[in-house]
Amino acid sequence: MKRFFAAVGLVAFIAACTDSNMISPVSRAAPGSSLHSPGDPPPPPLAGDNGSGDLGVGFSDASVGPDAQPIILVCRHDFPLHFSWSYLQATGTTNQVVHLTVTPTLTSSSTGSIDLHDIQNGKVVTHGTVSDALFSFTIQGTDFLDLTQEGFDAQVTGTLTDLTTGDACQSSANLTGTFNPIPTPG
Repeated sequence: MKRFFAAVGLVAFIAACTDSNMISPVSRAAPGSSLHSPGDPPPPPLAGDNGSGDLGVGFSDASVGPDAQPIILVCRHDFPLHFSWSYLQATGTTNQVVHLTVTPTLTSSSTGSIDLHDIQNGKVVTHGTVSDALFSFTIQGTDFLDLTQEGFDAQVTGTLTDLTTGDACQSSANLTGTFNPIPTPG
């Protein structure tokens, strides 16, 4: 009988300990701590439908042909950009990511998508493709990226393809844009 009461007492003790945690849960928030401490999840992404910018591809290369006539190789095209966008800044200073969906307007036939990723440890990654009725540019490398909540400025490299002839050339490009309206930190 003593064993029975000991077993019942142990079960009652365990049940009481378990119930106490269920009745009064422990809060991990410390008084005066900020909502965005390093252990908290990232803020929700910002987004908009009215971004604008430009992808200016190009250089001109003057060469001399076999009969001493200058040959101009043009690897240049401008893509006006209108885009919807989403912006995520995972923590205070790391892993900024922007996704752009380029859509045509009355004044521009540019379409495509571009991703900009600033990892903040010296590594930046930009990739995507933008096309219009005449040309397509595929981003293959990133030389520079300045990414803020207001917009971006990037120096990229890639392949410009003439869609009417199929000719292609490697080129650098300047990619700029503004997030309209400019988001307000919340």
